[in-house]
Amino acid sequence: MVIFGAPYQVPPEEQARRSLICAKAMLHAIEELNKDFFAKFRVKLSMRVGINHGQAIVGTFGGLKRSDYTAIGPTVNIASRIEGKAQPGQILIGPELAQLVPSEWLEESIPTQLRGVSGNVCLFPVKVAAIGGL
Repeated sequence: MVIFGAPYQVPPEEQARRSLICAKAMLHAIEELNKDFFAKFRVKLSMRVGINHGQAIVGTFGGLKRSDYTAIGPTVNIASRIEGKAQPGQILIGPELAQLVPSEWLEESIPTQLRGVSGNVCLFPVKVAAIGGL
């Protein structure tokens, strides 16, 4: 999980841009990793990316023996559900994030039922090649 906008405030549009540039870089990195990985192990790794935007509770959680800096809340839960709907090699984003990025970066929305969310949520596949900044 990657968090943009904490612990330092970042404008929402910049959070959106950074998250998609990061996702694109991650997909590129796994392609590069697979070149050697497949040659050595005859197996390819894949990943899928789900991104959501909204408020979350962010901080260090845990106890004296183990703690983590993380984010919790419905926004984080929905991001996980979005990731679960993405295909390998795909970046899929929620409607809040879609409002913050250039429309030319996005494909047509897909109404989708997410576990724990009432009604359909419009998810947007991202045109990875269209993402600027790399």
